[in-house]
Amino acid sequence: MAKILWSAVKEEIHQGYNLRKSLFPKISKHFENRYVVSFYTRFDSRIGINDYDAEMLNTLLGGSNKAKKAKLLLMINSPGGDPLAAEKIIKVLSEFSGNDYWVIVPGVAKSAATMICLGASRIILSPISELGPIDLQVDRGGSSLASTYSIITAYDKLMEKGINLGQDRRIEPILQQLQEFRASEIEYFRRVNNLSSDIAEKVLKRGMLKDSTIEEIKELIKIFIDPEKSKVHGRPIYYSDLKEVDGKGSFSLQLVDMTSSVWRDLTEYHTRATTHFQVSKTGKILESEENSFSASGD
Repeated sequence: MAKILWSAVKEEIHQGYNLRKSLFPKISKHFENRYVVSFYTRFDSRIGINDYDAEMLNTLLGGSNKAKKAKLLLMINSPGGDPLAAEKIIKVLSEFSGNDYWVIVPGVAKSAATMICLGASRIILSPISELGPIDLQVDRGGSSLASTYSIITAYDKLMEKGINLGQDRRIEPILQQLQEFRASEIEYFRRVNNLSSDIAEKVLKRGMLKDSTIEEIKELIKIFIDPEKSKVHGRPIYYSDLKEVDGKGSFSLQLVDMTSSVWRDLTEYHTRATTHFQVSKTGKILESEENSFSASGD
């Protein structure tokens, strides 16, 4: 009996999978009995969304008879990662769902996670759910990720300042700052950020904006692809922001009432998942009511 009690208490402390899996059927009932998959990555980890996640997702869905017979709903909470990995995840979700997966953001889905949302046929948000610009974020050796748009901008401003420096001004301080950058890396960041825009346009044209022209799509997603619109990379893009730029209602959006039973069940799962990150070394979890995969955050 003591051993059983200790196991139960330990499970509560770590907010393990056994305490989360019962919430999947509850959440599913709120959304047309779709097969619910959760993809969470912790925000203080150096491992963002990467190629391995698409493989894990393919394994999770491929091993489920339920997933093969139902439409999909993805719960996502992540600061982002590799845009190419996001494109692969969109491909897996689209293949298993017949190009009709929904995505819900209980908390925050930034950068590559926002791209995964754009690939969905419906985006479900609360008034405080956060999306963000889709430029690449990279590990710069700290505890958080840095926006490549900010890095490129800083580099370009230093170069411009050096080129336009008057003859009576010392260039050494600028050269010293430029030593922090690598030209090849900056060029790579430019290419990847252009790629992010191309991916967003492609998945939207194939999905929820299939009836819009490319020109219309480019205009609609300026809020995601032009960081000058949000001023800083980390600034949230809310449901209200999307409705403001989308006067014709082209985006397929659904707002969740924060006083509803839907939000209560989503919040319970979100709280348990994020608490699990706080008390463990787990860096990401990908799970459903049938299986759970995780990866270390080290």
